[in-house]
Amino acid sequence: VELAYFNHGGILPFVIRNLIDSQQ
Repeated sequence: VELAYFNHGGILPFVIRNLIDSQQ
């Protein structure tokens, strides 16, 4: 399931949200 999620590009928005959370 994780691999399919990663393959679908779901990791990109996750990382972006992580970066935004880190900046605040």
